[in-house]
Amino acid sequence: MKKHYVFDPNRYKAISEGNAFVYLKYEALKSFLRANFREEIQQLLLKPVKNNNEIEFWSEQTGSFSELNSFDLAKQEKIILKYNALIYEIEQKAEQFRNGTDIDDFKWGRILSSVFNPNCNRILSDGENIVVVWGWGFQNQQNYERPFDAFSSLIFIDPVISDIDNAEEEIDVLPPNEEEEIAEEKPIEAPEKVEIKEESTITEEEPAKTKEETKKTRRPVVPPTTNGLTQILDAFERFALRNKWLVVILAIILLLLLLKLCSQKPTLSASDLDPIELKERYQEIMPPTPKVRKKPINNKDIIEDKQTKTKVVGNLVNIALKNKSDNFQHFAVDLKNAFPSDEYQIVYFDDETRRLQLQFPADQRANIKTEIRSKMTQYKLLIWDESIFSSTKTFNDPASRDLQKFGPWAALNLPAAWDITTGDTSVIVAVIDNGFDLKHFELKSKIVKPYNVVTDSRVITYPNDEKGPHGTHVAGLVGAVGNNSKGIIGAAPSCRIMPIQTAGNNSQFLMSDVVDAILYAIKNNADVINMSLGLQFTDDVKNMSQSQQENMISKFGKDEAEFWNELFLMAEENNVTIVTAAGNQNIIVGLDPMSRSSRSIKVAATDNSKQKAFFSNYFSFNLNNGSCISAPGSNIYSSAPNGGFIYESGTSMASPLVAGVVALMKSVNNNISNKNIMRILHETGIKTNGSKIGAFVQANKAVLKAKNL
Repeated sequence: MKKHYVFDPNRYKAISEGNAFVYLKYEALKSFLRANFREEIQQLLLKPVKNNNEIEFWSEQTGSFSELNSFDLAKQEKIILKYNALIYEIEQKAEQFRNGTDIDDFKWGRILSSVFNPNCNRILSDGENIVVVWGWGFQNQQNYERPFDAFSSLIFIDPVISDIDNAEEEIDVLPPNEEEEIAEEKPIEAPEKVEIKEESTITEEEPAKTKEETKKTRRPVVPPTTNGLTQILDAFERFALRNKWLVVILAIILLLLLLKLCSQKPTLSASDLDPIELKERYQEIMPPTPKVRKKPINNKDIIEDKQTKTKVVGNLVNIALKNKSDNFQHFAVDLKNAFPSDEYQIVYFDDETRRLQLQFPADQRANIKTEIRSKMTQYKLLIWDESIFSSTKTFNDPASRDLQKFGPWAALNLPAAWDITTGDTSVIVAVIDNGFDLKHFELKSKIVKPYNVVTDSRVITYPNDEKGPHGTHVAGLVGAVGNNSKGIIGAAPSCRIMPIQTAGNNSQFLMSDVVDAILYAIKNNADVINMSLGLQFTDDVKNMSQSQQENMISKFGKDEAEFWNELFLMAEENNVTIVTAAGNQNIIVGLDPMSRSSRSIKVAATDNSKQKAFFSNYFSFNLNNGSCISAPGSNIYSSAPNGGFIYESGTSMASPLVAGVVALMKSVNNNISNKNIMRILHETGIKTNGSKIGAFVQANKAVLKAKNL
């Protein structure tokens, strides 16, 4: 085979029929053409072959085919006329298929019309023969289309089927009244044959073709003297003469409808718009500012999803582009064109993570994801719900107040680690939580670049409810100041804290806010990110067997999990380590799609005996790469708002202790990779055989090994 043409497919929109691009149907098309068309048409389509980011077009023809502009104008016109004659022949056959009773014939009729549409073709020629580049919207109709009279003499007529000279013999006897009407009409003379002068290679001695030979090659197409259309027009004329005023009224109505249609802006795909039009359309459909919602989330829109057993916003979906080569502006415009009603709005977007939120009528929730995929087949998409996160529920045990306040620190061997380092002030731990008391004496000297995602400001608050202490408690465990003769000392007392508030007064975390908090931490040079938060599942999930939970993992949340993995990869590429709480419902960690990535450190909680705390989520199997580990999480003493201190229990407490240990490791080796951090935590930790909570962290050994790496 020989390659004849190459082009960049990203510059044009691929045309589709049903749920597939037509260029992917080449082999089936080729077989269909062989079965139903003559050889010249069988050879028209070049074979598309994808090669990296280009589409190559091949054929078995060995000639040199070039674009039209390589020929002079006269030759270009001859080629275009020949192309029109071939397209006319194909469209007549396509119409027969569409009018057939067989459903497959109807589909093929539509496909033929799509494939051989001048707007979707690019003509190549060797000066005599024609082949076409096809399958994309090239918008060539205005350049290629010619009136019927100009190419009618070139249309191929099959003498077996369309012998005009014998047509009279095939006419049945008409009813008497129709015979009288036809007899009164004058016969319409056939138009003279249109001759197109071509460069002749025939010598004077070459014998002229016989009449019979000419009839079997080309003949002018002569319109019939009468047909169904002319009869309808005649009937309409008679009706108009008898009902003039009614015709005038109908004409006015039709004119008004046409004016209304003309005034409406046509809906064009993004690839059909020039850059200025694309920008205007994009600005028209998008919120004015990225990462800012048009309206706050309404609590009445929050529902319990029956499949995932979690709380979600019932009228929102997140959609992200999977392929980095796809244009985000094109995607947004094409999405809105696919859902033009005002009931569908893009209410939030982040062009950095190439993600947006589509708000839709709540009664469409059951089908919305499937419908988006079916209408946006030109893009590979990740689609998931807007989940509601919350800080993990804590478990207070009054009897635990008799334990030593610093028991967990001793279990982790943190005092021995502090002999190596108490942390470096250049190392920053971002704490993403529900709010903070930044005036607390354990925290106020440690704060750097605080940020409130909800209000897009540096004003940090904390909830006035039972969850109010959560963020303050977590931040104290990471890095409460040391040597102040008060309270506690954090795991990394000399490192700094970047508090990022991600929940309002109701302590609910929207997933989009959590994503924005992570991006803020990455951009502002955080070294470690702690997230003591995650999805909360309904009680019936806790009553499921492990196999039932694993079945849920295999079915739900795949797109969301893939998005989190991509986001955590971005953090990893910026040398940021993410530490998350495993959760406190005694279920498998992977039920939460955020916790399925091996690029983050998941921390389960232990009790005072280094065994799994009764509330802690667990790993369905122990991973040896260090992404699944454990730390103390029962009755942990730390800071609370208004200068206070309290005991709290949960993986929310285990996670910041590990985040602090990671900060110490980075303090002695600022080039250490996430992979090495996780490996060291696993290798130096105490193995908890059979408990499915991972290695129990030993801070002194981990810091020393990181230093000597």
